[in-house]
Amino acid sequence: MSLDWLSDNLVELRGPVNLATGNAINDSAVVNAYLYDTALDTTVGTYNTTLSADAVASDINVDLIDGRPFKTPDLLRITLDNGAIHLIQVTDKTGNDTIEFAAQGLPSTASAGNLVEMDRVGTGAEHITLADWSGWIHNYTVEFQLDDLSFQLVILQSPDRDLNYGGISASPNSVMTPGAVVRRRFGPQIAMVKFGTFPTSNPVVGDPTWGFRGVIASDHVGLALGMRVRAEITATDGTLDLVRKAVGTVINQ
Repeated sequence: MSLDWLSDNLVELRGPVNLATGNAINDSAVVNAYLYDTALDTTVGTYNTTLSADAVASDINVDLIDGRPFKTPDLLRITLDNGAIHLIQVTDKTGNDTIEFAAQGLPSTASAGNLVEMDRVGTGAEHITLADWSGWIHNYTVEFQLDDLSFQLVILQSPDRDLNYGGISASPNSVMTPGAVVRRRFGPQIAMVKFGTFPTSNPVVGDPTWGFRGVIASDHVGLALGMRVRAEITATDGTLDLVRKAVGTVINQ
């Protein structure tokens, strides 16, 4: 796929068929299409910090070098002095750098300098860590995948590459685990309309004479010459979500 720079471009979902039934997708299906910047595809990263003070067995709070990305109910991994990794959930927080575990307590000592890592980002997080920050800037739209496999949009706020995290404009609706998909979505939804006659029997998958199509406007926000973009089209018909993707480059005519 290629997109002509400063021209309107057509995107199509041709001959969409439900392979489970062999029937054409209903022509009244809900169809959404968006563009993504392939150069920024990444995943949720693991934020790392260290203890700033020694902790002893049964301690219900620890002090960190920088605990700003952590929030109730994040799940953390703390390296103990015996080499074991202790998994514990944040239940409270004092200021930026002291986190509490209520009655859970530590099972043994953990010295200043020991590693503390994010194991799972909890519902209500205020920060996000990316595996690769290259190209991400303030106010980009981030679409990240939650553990329930749904996607949520947030706006990236003041990323700090030195500390490897950035603020987000909305809290996650559910937990997410490092390694989950993160991508940059840009510009408005592409309005998709049906074309052709949808067959009532024996549809041909990918038939170019019927389906859904929409126009990527010449002034689509964020589109730039030379950009590698991915168009993602989702057709929802009852409980079915049919997803099609096409990748291309924005070129001169």
